[in-house]
Amino acid sequence: MMRKKKTKKPINTRQRMRISNGHARKWMLDNGYTWIWFKPHGKRKDWVFTPDGNYYWLDLWGLFDGLALKNTHTIDGSDWFKIIPFQVKTNAWAKEEPIVKWLDGKDIDHVLVVNVKGVKGRWKVVTRKYSYSYGELKRD
Repeated sequence: MMRKKKTKKPINTRQRMRISNGHARKWMLDNGYTWIWFKPHGKRKDWVFTPDGNYYWLDLWGLFDGLALKNTHTIDGSDWFKIIPFQVKTNAWAKEEPIVKWLDGKDIDHVLVVNVKGVKGRWKVVTRKYSYSYGELKRD
């Protein structure tokens, strides 16, 4: 009697996004980020009003998947939390130019880009940080 070999069904985009977000969240928690908030993706969620017109927002500023707080300890021992916008991608890096353009002139410590790489069921998280230091772009 021959048995049929079971083939794995490829995961759909929504499942892949949930898996990536879970790995990104775990990495952020392990690396000092807290109060991590993912903006729900879906149409007709948030209205944005501008002088040029109104539109629906799917991502924050059309770029970021959410916000997190990063604890920075000060010299006197008190805690200081900074708001960090982040973007999560699966098997790709986010385009650098829109992030750099958005970051210019903002009083933001850094922007976090998380790339969750999945190959044959194994997941690896790699990150990049974009920031301005003394007027120059810095990418870690």
